[in-house]
Amino acid sequence: MSLDQVLMPGGRLLYPHPDLMRWLTFATYYMEMLLPFVLFIPFRVTFWRLLFVIVMLGFHLGISLTLFVGLFFIINIASIMGLLPPTTMAWLERHIVPRAQRLGSQVEGRLQPWRPRLTAWQQAVGLRVEASWKPPTGIQGLLRSMRDGLVVGLLAYVCWWNLDTIAEPRWTMREPLRWLGHLVRIDQHWGMFAPSVFKDDGWYILDGTTTSGQHLDLNRDGAVVTYEKPASVVSLFKNDRWRKYSENYLFVDNAYMRPYYCNYLLRIWHETPGHAPLRQLDVIYMKEVSRPNYQPVQPVREVLCSCAP
Repeated sequence: MSLDQVLMPGGRLLYPHPDLMRWLTFATYYMEMLLPFVLFIPFRVTFWRLLFVIVMLGFHLGISLTLFVGLFFIINIASIMGLLPPTTMAWLERHIVPRAQRLGSQVEGRLQPWRPRLTAWQQAVGLRVEASWKPPTGIQGLLRSMRDGLVVGLLAYVCWWNLDTIAEPRWTMREPLRWLGHLVRIDQHWGMFAPSVFKDDGWYILDGTTTSGQHLDLNRDGAVVTYEKPASVVSLFKNDRWRKYSENYLFVDNAYMRPYYCNYLLRIWHETPGHAPLRQLDVIYMKEVSRPNYQPVQPVREVLCSCAP
């Protein structure tokens, strides 16, 4: 939670309390290690299933309130719903489904005047809804089997790729076999805050110099450049993908892409009417390396790239 680029308001409240966070760290570790075993307890299955779902739901809601992790918590919450016991699903069907159906009928009634236009649009783009589905035969069946086999094979390949984080070297994938993963970009691995926490924290200043010599920060909608730390660094990003891009932008291995991003920012700025023309743009990173025990640190100004129209 020293990383301001992912720190949410809930994390800001927890960060000043190291003893509490130390306890939460151990609680998280043992919860993730031991909680899956409750799914295999053969008695009071409904109770243990509900316990698992409730604890994991609270865990991921806690993540969403403390760290900016994009769709991570939403995907996990959606997958947890598949573990709800039958009695809970039956209760939801009795109490929630009828209300949803009534709401659906109301929405359908409001959309009824638009149905002819929707039908005409479907016909215009060539959409057809089949009355009944028939399993593909002949060449179609062969192609579908090949597709399914390819997907299963790639899934197994990805699992094998990730064995190098948990298995002995003799079981891991050899380097000559990794070309396929790089080719089709399935070279994915689980590396969230591992093996060590990212410590080169900081924030970006997109310092645009106008033709009149004024300095504007494109990262703050053209406000006058200031080197003061923003109240919320995470609010400077449009979404988690841009945040991740900005993180990768720092790495020396990705230095080749810095001019592309710099020129992209210039082009987007000049495409908007009313923006003052720029004669130069400096992508500046105010690096604030996280230090142990809350030691203060002075941000260091680093110019990652400069470009001109």
